[in-house]
Amino acid sequence: MEGRIPPYDAHAEAACLGAILLNNEALPIVGAALSDASDFYVESNRRIFEAMVKLSRAGSAVDQVTLGAMLIEDGNLEKIGGAIVIHRLTESVATVANVEHYARIITQHAAVRRMIYAAQEVVADGYHRIENTSEYLAKSRKLITMAASSGAVDGPVQIGAEMSETIKELESKQMPKGLVRTGIGNVDSLVGGLWPGLLHILGGRPGMGKSAYLLNVLTNAALDGRNVLYIPTEDAMRYVVLRELARFADVDLNDLMMRSVHDNDWGRIIDAANTVSNMPLWIDDTPGLSSERIAQVAALHSQVHGLDLLVVDHLGELTDKGDSQTHSIEKAAMGCRDIAKELDIPVILACQLNREVEYRKDKRPTLHDLRQSGAIEQAARIVWFVYRRGYYHQGCDEDPDMQLIVAKSSHGKTGTIRMWSDMSRMYIRGWEIDRDGPFPDENSGKYAPPQHNYGPHSGRNTSAQQEDFFNGQKRSGVKKPPHWTEEY
Repeated sequence: MEGRIPPYDAHAEAACLGAILLNNEALPIVGAALSDASDFYVESNRRIFEAMVKLSRAGSAVDQVTLGAMLIEDGNLEKIGGAIVIHRLTESVATVANVEHYARIITQHAAVRRMIYAAQEVVADGYHRIENTSEYLAKSRKLITMAASSGAVDGPVQIGAEMSETIKELESKQMPKGLVRTGIGNVDSLVGGLWPGLLHILGGRPGMGKSAYLLNVLTNAALDGRNVLYIPTEDAMRYVVLRELARFADVDLNDLMMRSVHDNDWGRIIDAANTVSNMPLWIDDTPGLSSERIAQVAALHSQVHGLDLLVVDHLGELTDKGDSQTHSIEKAAMGCRDIAKELDIPVILACQLNREVEYRKDKRPTLHDLRQSGAIEQAARIVWFVYRRGYYHQGCDEDPDMQLIVAKSSHGKTGTIRMWSDMSRMYIRGWEIDRDGPFPDENSGKYAPPQHNYGPHSGRNTSAQQEDFFNGQKRSGVKKPPHWTEEY
C-alpha cells in the first residue's frame, strides 16, 4: 500500500487547460463538469485552473499573457515550473471539441481518489481507540456516502438545469421518478402518493389504526414491485406476518393469534402465505434503534437490494440521545428527514399524539396534538392523521369509517380523505360510494359494522385480490372531484 499513486491522467488535465487557453468558451464546460480545482491531481494544474477561474470572474480574457500575469501576482508562476509550462499546455490539445471528454476523465479519477481518501480515513480512525462505536460508524458512513456522491450533488446548481428536466416531465405527463403509490385509490387521486425525498409523518392516538394503515400502504407498494423496508419498533416480525396473513387470507386476526384457524380457511391462508413471501418487503425488528442506526441499515439495504420506501413505526421508540426528551425527539425526526433526502425516497414515520385530544368533544386530531409538535412539524413536509370515530363510541369499534386527515402538505392542499377499514382483518381501502353507500353522518350516531364480503378476498383467490388492487381505480364508482374540498 505504501508508495502507491492514486489514479489520475496528466494528459487529460493538461488538455483541458490547453483547450481553455485556445478557446475561453471551454472554461464553463470544464467548470460545470468539475466539482472544484481539487479535481486536478497535479498541483501545478490545480494552481493554473484556479488562476483561470479568477481571471474569468474578473471579466478578463484567459490567454498565456494574462494567465502568466495572474500567476505572478499570486506568487505561483515559479511554483508551477515557470512560463514554459503555460506554453506547453496548448501542445497537449488535439482539438478543443474534446474538452468535455477530457473533463469527464478528470472527474472520474477524482471520484475514485475521494473514495480512496475516505476509506483511508475510516481505516485510520478505526485503529484509534473508539469511545463511541455508534458515532464512529455514523461518521464512517457519512464519509463514504459523501465520497460516493461527490461531483453529482456537490455545490449549487443553476435553476435552469432543473427547470428543463421539470418541463420535460410536465410535457410527458409523467409523475416524478421515485413517487410511490399508496394503493388506496382516493388517497393517490388527491395527494399523488408518497413523494421521494420527503418525510411523511403519520400521527394518531393508540387504537386509531396507524399500524394497520402503514401495513396496507407498504404492502400495496410491495405488490406494485417497489422495494420496501419496514421497521416496526414495537412489534416482533411474527406479529407483522400474522397481520399480513389476516389481510390476504381474509381471516380474523384474533383467530390467527389464538390459533383458532377453521379448516375452510387453510386454502386461503396458504395462498396468502405464498403471496406475502414473494413480495419485495424486508422487515427489521431489532429493538432500540436510533435514527443514525436506521440510516446505516437503509443505506446498506439500498446498495444491496434497492430501496423505494422506508416505513418506521414509530418515533417514540427511537433511541436518539439528546439533552431532553424534546431534543431526542427532534434529533430522531430530523434524522429520518435526512434519510429521505439522502436516499431520495419517501419515508413514513408514525408518531403517537398527546392526550389532549381525549379531553375535547371533537376527537379529530390537529397539529397541536403532536408531541413536541414544533420539532416534528419542522422535520415533516407532510403530516397525516388517522382517525376512527367508532373507536370513541362504546361497542362501535367495528365502524368501517376511517379518515385520513391531511393536516400539512408542503406541496399540496389539506383536507380529509374517507377510507373503509376492517380492523379485524387489517384491511383498508378507499371509500367507494357505489359499494359502501354515502359517508356516514358524523353526528347521527349510526354505525354500520363492516360486512364480511367487503374484505380483500370475499371468498376469491389471491390472484383475484391482486387484480382488484391493480384495477380498483378503474372499477370504482368514486370519481376524482374537480377541486379539493373538505372531505372525499
